[in-house]
Formats: sequence, structure tokens, C-alpha cells
Amino acid sequence: MKNCILSLLCILSLEIGIKAQDSRVFLDKTVKEGFLSISFQINTGSKVDSIRWFNLKGKDGNKVVSLSLNPDGTIALYSGGKPFFVKAKKKTNYYIKIGVDFDKRQVQASIGLDSTKLKPWTDAELTYNDAVSSDASLIQTRGLELKNLTILLPDKNNAQENIWKDLTPTEIATYKSLIAALPEDQFEWEMVLQQQLGPFYFPRYLRERIKPNNDNYSGWEYVLDNPNLPRLLLIGDSISRSYTRAARELLKGVVNFHRAPANCGPTTSGLKNMDVWLGKKPWDIIVFNFGIHDSNRSIEDYPANLQKVVDKLKSTGAKLLWVRTTPVYDKVTGLNKSQRVNEIADSIMQLNQIKESDIASAIMTVPDFKNLYTDGTHFKDQGVTVLAKAVAASINEILQNK
Repeated sequence: MKNCILSLLCILSLEIGIKAQDSRVFLDKTVKEGFLSISFQINTGSKVDSIRWFNLKGKDGNKVVSLSLNPDGTIALYSGGKPFFVKAKKKTNYYIKIGVDFDKRQVQASIGLDSTKLKPWTDAELTYNDAVSSDASLIQTRGLELKNLTILLPDKNNAQENIWKDLTPTEIATYKSLIAALPEDQFEWEMVLQQQLGPFYFPRYLRERIKPNNDNYSGWEYVLDNPNLPRLLLIGDSISRSYTRAARELLKGVVNFHRAPANCGPTTSGLKNMDVWLGKKPWDIIVFNFGIHDSNRSIEDYPANLQKVVDKLKSTGAKLLWVRTTPVYDKVTGLNKSQRVNEIADSIMQLNQIKESDIASAIMTVPDFKNLYTDGTHFKDQGVTVLAKAVAASINEILQNK
């Protein structure tokens, strides 16, 4: 066991090996808030006769996240009631990292052949129900050998996990050298991103950021304002992040299109971080959405929280545009989980006389629109284009005072 104190961070790290048999590793404490990170290495072997399991379980015995090595040559991650499959090669070592954000109720996972070059596997909603635990206390394996298992626990103050640990020394040095020469306002933006993006998104951002001659990275790049154009801020989750670049391009020369420095999550995250996202300069237009993350929580707090967000944004004096939540279908019931949050949000926006951008209807009018999904929540490029066009059209209407 080794204790690490890194800026704003105290984590506990456990490095062990688990043999290919039924095994249990208990965490030093039950984790129900903060960011829990687990990384390990597995070998797919030459033949898999039966399913081999990795389970992160809670003290109630229910699972938070599961991973399986399957006879059909796939590795599957199960989170939020959905499986996420990747095709695996035989006799190959795979490095896997799983992060559970109990505050945002998200599961973030990445996989790769090189521990320093992991690729995003999924960014899923952690949906609690009778079969899913709301805390984590142990790791259980069945027939699966884990090598170099590392567990990083949040400290009692729920501090943020180290955003640098999955980056190589060269990547870190290149990035720090790059931002050291930036003007003060751009340097401050980089500092905010380091605080807000967290250990899942920040490494992805950094690797895009340091690519030579790359001026468009992750949607979170610094926007140098044209003083003759209105300033626009987009606030939202990974759906809005997916269409940030496309919408920005559609409105090039029309607005200074900024994005909040985070994957904004539920309304509770908005209430906590809104002052940081709004920054120091005034906004002419604020485009915002909170819905998918809230639909996975108790809906009772959503109306009050959303109204508080609206009150905060109205106090800025900016024109407001609410973006309706795109449909997410429950794999068991087939019901649209976004319907209820949209009904609540519609009534709140009507009460506050806030215009809406109905991207939910825009995507649903596409023939066979369910084929546009990548994972039941996020969209392929064609779907992203539909969303971007719908949002850009609504922004243009606001600019024209329609």
C-alpha cells in the first residue's frame, strides 16, 4: 500500500496480481462518492471455453460494473444496464482502465494494447436499480487472471483523481511547454480544463491538444473572440459535446461559440460548477441542457434543481436557449427514459418564457433514427449532424429575434 499526495489529491494505490481462479479483493473502504479508478491487464489466451468474469460489487452483493471474456472472442463491459463489446485477439495482453464517478453516476472505461495509449471504450450512465449497487466494496473474479491490478480510492475529502497518471512523461512535458508560452487568458483556460475535465477526459484532451498543427481538439479549445460578434456559451453533457464542433462550424462568422469546460452531467453538477463555467466575461446567448444524467436519478429533485439553474442563468442577462433531451430507450422496457425529464423541462421553460431547441424531435423524424445510435445514448456522425443543424437553426432564430 502506498499513500500518494498529489496536488488537490490523496489516493490509495494497491498493486497486486490475481491468479486465474475465483478470487476476491476487498477495497480498503466502501466507496459511494468520489472517483474510483481500477486498472489491470488480462491475457485472452488461446481458447476460452466458458465466460470468465470480473465484477466490481457493492456491500449489498450487487454489481456496479462487470467485465467478461467470452468464448466468441469478445470482451464485454456491462454498465448502466447495457453491454459494450470489443473484438479481441487471441493470446494478447489487453490493458483496461475502469473509472466510476459516484457523484456524476458515470462509468468511464478505456482499453488498449499499450497502457499509455488506451482508447475510450465507453462513457456510460450508471443507472441504479435493484440489481445494481450504489457503492463499491470488493472485486470478484471468476476464471480470469488480472495482472498489475491498481486500485485508486478517493480520499475522505472526495478529492479529484490524478489527471496526469495515464499520460507519458513526454506527453506531459510537451503539453506543459506548450501552455507555458500562452497569453494569460489562454493559460487560465487550460487551468480550468485541468480542474474540470477530470482523469477520463483530460488525457484525451491533452493528446489532441499537443498534436502538431491541430487547431480543433475535443471541442474544448480556447475560443479567441471576434469583438464584433456575440458571445455564446454551450452547457451540456456528452451529447452536446458531440455536436460542439459541427455547430461551431455552422455558426462560424456568426457567433463566438464557446463550450463549458466540462462534461456537465446532471443539474446537481450544474449548481455546483456554474460559476466556473460562466467565467468572468458576460454572455449574449447561453444554450443549455440537463436531462440524460438526471433521468437516471430520482426525478423528484429535477424540477427544483432545473429551476435553480434557470434562475442562475437568467441572472446573467443573456438570452437563453434550452435544448430538449434526446431520447434514450430502456433496453428492458423499451420506454424513452428522456420523456419525463422533457415534460418537466418543457413546463419550466414555458413558465420562464425560454425558447427551446427541439433536437429530440429533429432526430426522431429521421427514418429509422434508432440506427443512428452508437450505444443507445450517443449518435453516429449522421445523427450528430442532425443535432448540430437543429441547434444552429435555433440559435440563428434567436439572433434574428424570432
